[in-house]
Amino acid sequence: MSYSSRQFYQDYRYSLEKDFLTSLGERFPYAEHGGYRRWGDELRKLTFEDRQPNVAAVSDDGKYLAIGLQHEIHVVETETLSVQQVLRGHDSRVDALAFQPGDSDTLVSAAMNVYAGSAPTKPTIIFWNLKDQASKVDLAGDADTVAALSITAAQAVESKLTAVSLNKTEQTAISNAFNPIISQALANHNIINYPRLHGRLVTLFQSKPLSPSGKWMLYLPGDRPHSNDKDDRWTIKIYSTADHKDLATLAGHTDSVVWTGFNVDETLIGSVSWDKTVRIWMWSPENGLDLTGISASEPLLKFKFETSGQNWTGGFSPDSRFFAATCGDGTIHVYNLIDGTTLFTHDSGKRWCRALDWHLDGSRNLLCVGGGPGGKLLLFDIETQAVIQERKLGVDRARNINEQRRRFMPRMLETGVVRFMDRGRKVVVFTSGDGSAEVYDLVGERKWRFAREGVDQDLRTEKTTNEEGDNFVTSIAGFRMEIWEDLKKQQIMLATIDGDAVRIWAVPMTLD
Repeated sequence: MSYSSRQFYQDYRYSLEKDFLTSLGERFPYAEHGGYRRWGDELRKLTFEDRQPNVAAVSDDGKYLAIGLQHEIHVVETETLSVQQVLRGHDSRVDALAFQPGDSDTLVSAAMNVYAGSAPTKPTIIFWNLKDQASKVDLAGDADTVAALSITAAQAVESKLTAVSLNKTEQTAISNAFNPIISQALANHNIINYPRLHGRLVTLFQSKPLSPSGKWMLYLPGDRPHSNDKDDRWTIKIYSTADHKDLATLAGHTDSVVWTGFNVDETLIGSVSWDKTVRIWMWSPENGLDLTGISASEPLLKFKFETSGQNWTGGFSPDSRFFAATCGDGTIHVYNLIDGTTLFTHDSGKRWCRALDWHLDGSRNLLCVGGGPGGKLLLFDIETQAVIQERKLGVDRARNINEQRRRFMPRMLETGVVRFMDRGRKVVVFTSGDGSAEVYDLVGERKWRFAREGVDQDLRTEKTTNEEGDNFVTSIAGFRMEIWEDLKKQQIMLATIDGDAVRIWAVPMTLD
């Protein structure tokens, strides 16, 4: 069956098969006073001259939101929601962003050159100093300067072509050809003193490349090896952000490494791979262990857990007793890190789960996992090893539905972001395909929904929100979201990275 994502976005209409239930056995209701909102109701809509945002990151203090737009990074101050500066230096699309914990003025970015049409260049990681960058003159972003230099360069070329007389169109074409080259040269000069690495950052599937203290960073060195090739080797470097030096190499994975991260006290590192393994590594630089230059494949490997297929995401519990990981066959694994055994597994179905998060209080033993099909969302009680809440979307309201599409469409609904917020009282989720964000209040037993234009029924009229003619939806769904807490305003802030803009939403935190 031929059915594109574009067609799906036009045809899909929101409906629920299952939802979180209150203590009375009823579905969570929408919160009063703004529990249901849709595009147009957002606090702020950030647009970028018709350019599509592709990646974002928020600093751990919530001060800055960085947004990747092709080769550029726009740094937004969250208090005013205004762009403070634009960073230029990458020569291919920015694919990954991460702020250094404890230092909102240090931003790490990566352009990995893995997309069709990308410039033929090596994958590069850049460490940005936002304070330093703010004091520089951004000549690369000065269109008049770049245009003037391009014209001068074109005139220099023309002066050498003594046997040829160029017309105006040819002169303009030569000038335009110089434009991106000069702009990139000026951008390179702007970052000449910033640390750069030949490598890639792992930030998808809620991976965390920087340690909680910000002292260490995990990255994949060099060009991307082949996937699904047992002859290739995928290594992970441990990097000091203070000295800007590699400290150790974690070797052994034989296929794509899709998740990496530290535990809370930075004594353990987890890595999740398509090679059917989940690995836990020991890391103790503060205990006098000199790891400089050591290949740490065996000395640092603590546990190697084998699964039946490609693995996608992982995460340490807050008390570091457990590690959760997901396999592409739909199995959710929870491992005991005290003795290296499997605490339990759960079969969530035949599709992958690629987002998970632990409750902030380890004593609560709660784990939330999101994936597909149908944008499934599962809340586990680790002590009882049971699913205590479940959400799943349906396709029964979809437009142009038939039996074949009814079976296929749920595959295009995937919960891709899951985060406990507000001291673990709320779960914030984003579902691709649906293109909407939701917040579940586990204590107040209520929810919020921020819906993509055209996919929901109006709560008052029961008609689709943009119903006109044949009810054609044109909104462009996104698949990313950034979340932070504004403690001054006592709000959870959401930035949905949509196809046409970045939209800012807010949910009140629970007051004690």
